[in-house]
Amino acid sequence: MNPLRNNHHPLRNRSAPLCLVVLGLFVFIACAGGGTASYTGRLAKPESIVPIAAGEAREIKWQTNDLIIDGMYALGSNSLDLAGLVHLQNRLKNFPLVEYLRISVHALDGDGIILATYPLWSAGFNSEHFFINWAFQRNWAVPENTRALTFSYRGRVSDGGGFGRLRGREGDRVSWDFWHTP
Repeated sequence: MNPLRNNHHPLRNRSAPLCLVVLGLFVFIACAGGGTASYTGRLAKPESIVPIAAGEAREIKWQTNDLIIDGMYALGSNSLDLAGLVHLQNRLKNFPLVEYLRISVHALDGDGIILATYPLWSAGFNSEHFFINWAFQRNWAVPENTRALTFSYRGRVSDGGGFGRLRGREGDRVSWDFWHTP
């Protein structure tokens, strides 16, 4: 009898379900974020913190070398209204395509500890600047002890090379990845 043709090998019937369970766990952890992308409980960079006060609407401006967030906010006892515009800095405006850009806002306590994170704004996929709506208007339920905000983002811009003759962009693509952590 040939041992290679034996369909009753003790590991053969058990290894497939085990592999599926392990693979499923990896997929679940990846989709859930695995806790690695959560900033909750961490101290925000002091230079990125924007103090906010409760009451009527007030102006807010936050900027890095990559972008500017300019708008108005209103902080209630358990809510935050935030509206404004995202502006790319000149060093990114020279790239005609925004491949992706995602911006988050983080609610902080008085000591700069991140209490919660909320999605603020997202650009479309491979969009030219002209076609992007740079405005945002959001409302969130925030922790009662929110005293400041900070922002984080991740994005990529490119010259659009490699799309072919249809869009007039042939050859190699040049892209620039940029990000800011809270």
